[in-house]
Order: sequence, then C-alpha cells, then structure tokens
Amino acid sequence: MADDSKGSGLSTTEVVLIVLGVLVVGWFLLGLAHVIFGLVWTFAKVALVVILIVLGAKFLFGRSKAS
Repeated sequence: MADDSKGSGLSTTEVVLIVLGVLVVGWFLLGLAHVIFGLVWTFAKVALVVILIVLGAKFLFGRSKAS
C-alpha cells in the first residue's frame, strides 16, 4: 500500500497537531493578555483612589490651616 501523504507534504496527524498547538498557544496568549489587562486596570483604580485621597487631604488640611 502506497503512502499518498508523502507527496503532499504534511500528514493529517501533523496538521491536527499543528492546529492544536496554535490553538493552545493562542489560548495561552489570550489568558496572558487578560491577566496583564486586569493588573493594569487594578493598578489604575488604586492610583486613582490614592490621588483622590491625597487631593482630598490637601484640600481639607489646606482649608483648615487657612481658617
């Protein structure tokens, strides 16, 4: 029985493995991007809260010193 897959390049198994590999890598990169975005978003929220607290404290203490 002749092997017809040799002339066409990749066998079906190799194609399936390549597709699965691409899907796994894509899923991993998507998860990584999600984690990075989540961390950046969390840091942005924390920074905003800190800025608001600092500005509020300056406003309150600055006002109390003036009076």
